[in-house]
Amino acid sequence: MRITWFAILVFVVLGCRTRPDMPAKPLSWYDPALGKRDNCWGYRVGVEVSDPGCRIELNGEHITTLTNTVGEIILWGHSDGKFRGKQVVRIVANPVKPGQNQQSKNFFNFNERERIPRNIYFDLNLETVKPTEKLDVRVR
Repeated sequence: MRITWFAILVFVVLGCRTRPDMPAKPLSWYDPALGKRDNCWGYRVGVEVSDPGCRIELNGEHITTLTNTVGEIILWGHSDGKFRGKQVVRIVANPVKPGQNQQSKNFFNFNERERIPRNIYFDLNLETVKPTEKLDVRVR
């Protein structure tokens, strides 16, 4: 009888453990098919733009050109869904038509708490914001 209770206890304890090759929390955008690279996990991030044919860059490097208005890119991060290390991640969408402006999303990971987004939207038809008044902020 003791062996039966011991076997049940072992199955309960070991059955509740997560596999070491899987992230600690189930993340809906994590793709196990991408595997690991430099102890990082691959995350699929949905990208939506206002016009098709937009070039997407990641930290100055061309990643993809979206043929439709919806696509995806792959970002690498820790198993908890956060960016890796103290870095700045900049995702840029370049304009397609004249009169459109370049849009960018910046993620500053200096406190190592910035989470990888699930979706990013770029509206290339936004106008450049110009200040309405000039402020003098010199400190004496």
